[in-house]
Amino acid sequence: RNFVALILLYHAHHASTLPSPSSSPSFRITRPGAMQAGRVGAWEMRRAADRELAAGGRLLECNALRGGGKAVKKAGERKAKGFVGVTIIAMLYFMSVALAIPSMPKLVNNILTGAGRVTSSSQMVLAALLATDGFFTFLTNNFWGTLSDRYGRKPFLTMSALGIAVGAALVAVGAHMGRVWPMFLGASIDGCTSCMFGLGQAYVSDVSHPKELAGNIGVFLGIAAGVSFMIGIPISAVLTSKVSPQAPFIASAVIGFVNSLLVFLIPESNPEDDRREVDLANANPWGALRMLHEDPLMFGVAVTYFLLWFAHTGLQVTWMNFFDAQHGWPASKSGMVLSVFGIGVSIMPKLILKFLSLPMAIELTLFIYTLAMVGLGLVRGSDIAVYTILFFACTGSTSLPSTLSLLTNQARHNERGAMQGATETIKTMCTIFAGPLMSAVFAYWISTSRMNPQPGNVFLFSSSILFLSFLNFHFTWAKHSKLDKTHSEDEPAQKGRGGTWQSSMGGVAEARGVFAGCADRVVQR
Repeated sequence: RNFVALILLYHAHHASTLPSPSSSPSFRITRPGAMQAGRVGAWEMRRAADRELAAGGRLLECNALRGGGKAVKKAGERKAKGFVGVTIIAMLYFMSVALAIPSMPKLVNNILTGAGRVTSSSQMVLAALLATDGFFTFLTNNFWGTLSDRYGRKPFLTMSALGIAVGAALVAVGAHMGRVWPMFLGASIDGCTSCMFGLGQAYVSDVSHPKELAGNIGVFLGIAAGVSFMIGIPISAVLTSKVSPQAPFIASAVIGFVNSLLVFLIPESNPEDDRREVDLANANPWGALRMLHEDPLMFGVAVTYFLLWFAHTGLQVTWMNFFDAQHGWPASKSGMVLSVFGIGVSIMPKLILKFLSLPMAIELTLFIYTLAMVGLGLVRGSDIAVYTILFFACTGSTSLPSTLSLLTNQARHNERGAMQGATETIKTMCTIFAGPLMSAVFAYWISTSRMNPQPGNVFLFSSSILFLSFLNFHFTWAKHSKLDKTHSEDEPAQKGRGGTWQSSMGGVAEARGVFAGCADRVVQR
């Protein structure tokens, strides 16, 4: 019966052998979640399947509706192209960032001292530039993420690439003029348009199955951040020494402008049929925090993510100085290890999630990360021991994309941009508050007034925060796991809500129901 139904559905699409709905009042297909009960022709089935697939529908279900696998394969290739494309675009964006980071202090020092020497005033100006960028990023991240749910991802990806290009160009102009104000203008523009990370992750979530989302985000993070910095920082050093301190910013601006054009080559991941009306009153940091308080599970996972990023920020801001003070590593060695660390984060989630469910993976990796931080804080004098502990730290840090994946899955499909804006707001808050705090803790324990400096204590402090994150997630999941929306059943279509995912067995059962219903009606006729 199923085979006969499949053949008839195929001819309905390709040869029009089935009667049309108008001439066949009894030909009906009922399919919950995507089409309401009614008279449905082949062209309507195809259109519904297109909408389902664009919104992230099950491949098996769309295959059944379309009557063949070619369209499904084509749609899958389109999603794969989008994932690869947005990852490359994000990598080029962060390469622009990596080109600028090493040269910024030298440019500021040249302007204020004329000799490239660091002074207290030049250090304060540099801190003010970074704070300006971070402040405007904090204010606007959720705004752009929310708007991308209404107008699509690509316009704002283009805006972000252009923003860093304009910002880098203004910094180069300020260095040429010997003035600081163009640098502050560039930092403000870059901060206001700095949404590439959040929207890139929203794009990845659009084209990924929930079970694959953590692995795909890990790949995105590893390539976008790890590979870009591995390539960009050495190039910046060469341009600074061989050409001029302004040269990396000129290169950054050129890459940004080219990158804004590349965005037009990737498909839009947020289809028009699945977009929603947005409330601009909530498109701000406070709206982002209210969104994360929607239910106890979402709020608990958000607190876990905040604590995790808070502790991870301690690793980021003290990495170079810690390995110099604790192990005597030069910047080149610790920088290379950091890049490899970032690439490892892109590989580990897919390996771990082959054997563990997402909640179990989060709990395990949080615990491993806590122990690894303790090890980094205590070990001395052995590079082999450090590399071993860093391997476990890399494994533990996969809790970042895994927690982000679980948090993203709690949002409705057409609210993922807003959710990524909310998570970027959390990260920016950690940068604003955790960065200075961790730096102060590190400075306290390496103070020259201390008889026995202990630079590793900053990682012991981070490990205590990670342990709180672990405990918070453990008790949150134990109490509220029933609220998890990752595998929620398909619901009747509702206004303002996109398609939802279902377990694979449910998909098989529903597809068989489509076939069986068709066959029954054909036999009756």
